[in-house]
Amino acid sequence: MRFLVLLSILFTQTWVYAQRPVNSQLVVNPSLYNPAYVGYHQRSEVLVGYQQQWLGINEAPSLASFQYHAAFTRHLGLGLQATRQTVGQLQRNQANLLFSYQVLLGQEARLSFGLSGGIAQTGLNQQATYNPLDPAVNGLLSNTLVPQAAFGTSLQFSDFNVGIALPELLPITNEVLSDVVSSKPYDQIVVNVDYRFTVPNGSIALRPYIFHHQDKSAPSVTEGGSLFYFQEVVYVGGGYRLNYGPTVMAGVQFSDFKLGYNYEHPTSVVNQIGQGGHELQLSYQFGKKPSQNKKQVVSDPYPLPPSDSTETAPITEDIETEQQKKDESQHAIFYRGNHPEELGVGFYVIAGSFENQNFARQQVKEISKQGTFAGVGYNSQRAYYYIFIYRSGDLEKTREARDKHRQNPVFQDAWLLEIKDR
Repeated sequence: MRFLVLLSILFTQTWVYAQRPVNSQLVVNPSLYNPAYVGYHQRSEVLVGYQQQWLGINEAPSLASFQYHAAFTRHLGLGLQATRQTVGQLQRNQANLLFSYQVLLGQEARLSFGLSGGIAQTGLNQQATYNPLDPAVNGLLSNTLVPQAAFGTSLQFSDFNVGIALPELLPITNEVLSDVVSSKPYDQIVVNVDYRFTVPNGSIALRPYIFHHQDKSAPSVTEGGSLFYFQEVVYVGGGYRLNYGPTVMAGVQFSDFKLGYNYEHPTSVVNQIGQGGHELQLSYQFGKKPSQNKKQVVSDPYPLPPSDSTETAPITEDIETEQQKKDESQHAIFYRGNHPEELGVGFYVIAGSFENQNFARQQVKEISKQGTFAGVGYNSQRAYYYIFIYRSGDLEKTREARDKHRQNPVFQDAWLLEIKDR
């Protein structure tokens, strides 16, 4: 019992009065603590999460959360969020409305601002063990209601992302714990930075990250690590939290569903009587992007070579003429060059082509989020980056894959490309 009381006192400041607890899953879904990321994916999204620290210890800290947010235009995102946090004898229920606005700085950059506001109710955890004669318990029975507000901003430039959040804009005034007061908006600051490195074919990516939660009323939290993505379907990784220990993350995406898991190694004190912390998070994306057309990738599969090009290699194309549309045995033939990201020799099902490398990679990410493998490579002969959704060394198998993908309206104009050595 004495240990539980100690835990309640120790974590009241960081859990009960911080608007959102900092944990490693926030690297995957930063909108949970920074409203600037509301509508970040440009689709409607529902997130449900549960975090339990220190299994094996009764009444240890836990957090249940629900969030819905969506992009209603290319610039405007709205949502709502509800959380329930418990720490020993204390329970905090909170509900917020979320708002974000994005300023497009170019084709690959955007600056976002976000605000959230709502109310929080701090009271007694009815499922906890407590002494009804304790004066502090009587104070918690009052179920204090207090207003809440937060501000956030983020900058995304290509694969670089940085965010800053002030999770406690309003001063904290609670009669039960009046000595815990955050009177300035910047008493709590959360900063996150990450960068995504993608291999040339787009199927594998590495995403190092770091976040820092500064809180004047509690010890600061700093964690660094990295996530490893495979075909945007599976990710694994982990990090290290200063003065705490390692964390491990993993997740998988099935079409529009994403399931994430996070494990926190227990500190030396907790390890003596309990286990580490666990967190599960399920998200579902639905609906179309505000500016999304029927075709997800606008394909321009047959650009002319640059005007100063000396290439004279023959090219056949499967949908260049009406006759070729009928004759499915035809396909494009390009020759391999010496670019660092050159497409290798083989057969490809092509979903789109772009002059801009970063835009092509962004399209690869969007396709992969829908559960379809996608990669990208360059062809020096045409001076374009090509998005492919199938690759093989066998012509017939590639043709079958092309016909199968064409049944999806998104890829109805997919075409077959062969890369040869000169």
